[in-house]
Amino acid sequence: MDKYNSAASDTGAPGAPLDRRDYTIILAAVVCALVLRLVFFRGVLSIDDFNYLRHAADMWKDRFSYSDLLYLHGTRSLVFVPVSWLYTVFGVSEAAAVAWPLAASLATIAFVYLIGREWFGREGGAWAAALAVFLPLMVEESTRILPGAIMNLIIAVSVYTFVLSERGRHRRLWLLVSGGVYGAMPLTGELGMLFGCFFPIAVLVIGRCRFWSYWPIAAGFIAVAGSNVAYQWIVTGDPLFKAHISALILETEVPPVRPLYYVNILLRPFAAHGGVFYLAGAGAVAALRTRNRPALFLTVFLVAMWVLIEFISSSVTTYRPLYKYVRYASMLSVPAVVLSGFGLVWIRRTLGTPPARRGVSRVGSIAVVSIVAVLLLTSIVTLKKAGSWAGQRRAQLEKFGGYVAAAPGKPVYVTHWL
Repeated sequence: MDKYNSAASDTGAPGAPLDRRDYTIILAAVVCALVLRLVFFRGVLSIDDFNYLRHAADMWKDRFSYSDLLYLHGTRSLVFVPVSWLYTVFGVSEAAAVAWPLAASLATIAFVYLIGREWFGREGGAWAAALAVFLPLMVEESTRILPGAIMNLIIAVSVYTFVLSERGRHRRLWLLVSGGVYGAMPLTGELGMLFGCFFPIAVLVIGRCRFWSYWPIAAGFIAVAGSNVAYQWIVTGDPLFKAHISALILETEVPPVRPLYYVNILLRPFAAHGGVFYLAGAGAVAALRTRNRPALFLTVFLVAMWVLIEFISSSVTTYRPLYKYVRYASMLSVPAVVLSGFGLVWIRRTLGTPPARRGVSRVGSIAVVSIVAVLLLTSIVTLKKAGSWAGQRRAQLEKFGGYVAAAPGKPVYVTHWL
């Protein structure tokens, strides 16, 4: 692994301290991502957005009551509580509302670079960050009041702190942080709990220490998740308040059976990912051929996450598949782009001829740049297709806003939740 990693980048060897070039790459990626996300701005579009905003407004007005909640949205405080803080500072507006998921999305790109650099050098990290800039799944949720962007940030931070722990210095502290960050996942969304498969896979595939020495992960998770349970107990008298709300939903809502739903999504580049997941497949092939341990780990982790969101049951007594939506595939984004970054490094070196200058192969470099350019184009097409639907929704909202403005203080009757 170390031999291949040392060759994965001409500069910026894996594990080396960050320097000015690294910060420049991160800044460039974040700026490009910000521009792209503003160009494809989505905003408030669905009933989920409205529910989170309603809770944010209640929190802002100091009338939020946890014990009166009837649906899961109100228990996902990491989605709407920061929005209420932004309301306090900047006033109530759509811009203030989406600033939190937008900031989370941009921060995720920075951590994607750090993870890729740690394992595959500066080149691998840069390509991973570049792909995260325009991956449609990540762009779509960056300006919506939904859990996806926050989930991806939690995943990226938890993975990166685990990676840092493998350096050996302050190992227990980094493991504690990694588990603690994951412990905050219930405050974002129940689907994100499936990310927990990361830890046993990471320990088995890339772990350098004895299994039981990873106990700080569990300690961190219990500390944060346990605090959430204690809070529920104090304010509602029921330590399993959130679980009981979930049970009520399971009794009244039956999700349709959609076999291999995400396979269909992953095979259609214009459905969600613009072809980036194809590149992740190339990265998986490269992992098998080179036997690079971090890349092999990412492959196993990515497959495990797909299996869980595709097949796992929401009930232990009867098989009840999870609800399946295109945006739920966003959970695969972080491992996918990092693995794709490794795939691009491998493609460049595999297609290259003996180095002519500074170890850079022109053939390989041209091939990689061409691949990224095609993926950028297909991603933009994907975003534009999704934007037509978003535009229709926003037009409906503006029309409704006109009715409200024309009759201030009077009731407005509607026949649809939008």
